[in-house]
Amino acid sequence: PAVGQRVRLFAPEPARLADVPGDEGVVYAAMSEVEGQLASIKRSPSGKPMQVVVSSEQLTPAWTGAVATNETGALVGIVGESDRGQTRLVTAEAVRGARARVLARRASVPQPWLGARGDAVAMLPLEKFLLNGWPREAALDLLNKRRGVLLSAIAPNSPAAAAGLRPGDVVARISERVVLGVDEFSFFLNEAGSNSTIDFTVFRAMEASPLRMAVRLSESVNPANRTPVAEARVLSELVDGLEAIPISSKLAARFKAGGGMLVLNVRPASAAERSGLQTGDVIESINGQALPEPDRTFDLLHLSASELTIGIVRDGARLTLKIAATSTGK
Repeated sequence: PAVGQRVRLFAPEPARLADVPGDEGVVYAAMSEVEGQLASIKRSPSGKPMQVVVSSEQLTPAWTGAVATNETGALVGIVGESDRGQTRLVTAEAVRGARARVLARRASVPQPWLGARGDAVAMLPLEKFLLNGWPREAALDLLNKRRGVLLSAIAPNSPAAAAGLRPGDVVARISERVVLGVDEFSFFLNEAGSNSTIDFTVFRAMEASPLRMAVRLSESVNPANRTPVAEARVLSELVDGLEAIPISSKLAARFKAGGGMLVLNVRPASAAERSGLQTGDVIESINGQALPEPDRTFDLLHLSASELTIGIVRDGARLTLKIAATSTGK
């Protein structure tokens, strides 16, 4: 694929049941076609396309799953998401790789799971590094290189935690391949695949030399959701009598919250009930930090306070509760 290349996108229109007498049970369908143009292509260091964007004013979110071909009919990709005339494609190479994995296993294949969140070094302010314990000069050196991903959170019981990765670490290389930002980071992990062991080169605050760490990826049907689910499990262990699950920002907006975890159950006579927590509350923050918070370090495993300050949203109102932690520093 090349920027400026014309593409054709195909998708079936919604089917309708036949309303002609005698044709009951017959389903009619039509295929729609629109044209677009490749607006941008982001490639990995090896030259493989990682992200392809198509521009077309006719595309809407309803076109998710449409097939994109070039003018000769060769597959370019499958529409992943559309928004305001800009559409991201799952590349043809990624589609073929997924097909090969499914055929080899004869079943749905989970994706590789690391269990870490992070942001591109090039996109972060100096203060973010200082808050993570980085000396100013070392942080400025990283910022000047504009490479790597600064880890902001590590999920409990994840491959990242098992390997010894910490919030504040900067992942510079994965198996000798330079990590420029989040896109490369995700691409290299997906390319390695589930249950594979890969080497990370990591810079850590107060360490003079880079660390080499072997990380064995596990697998998950939904890696993006598994990380906050693991955090929710630890929160339930920290607070006696609390059962909560992570929710998306879209769902949280229905509760007039910015994000966080939805309280599903509060056991009677527990510390959670004594604190005033109620079923249906949305926990937005713990000890002043948003939960979950991709842009800041937040390590549930090492909360040192015996009493937690929890910010919640209840019936559209924001409240602050104090609650005793049952297991800290674990």
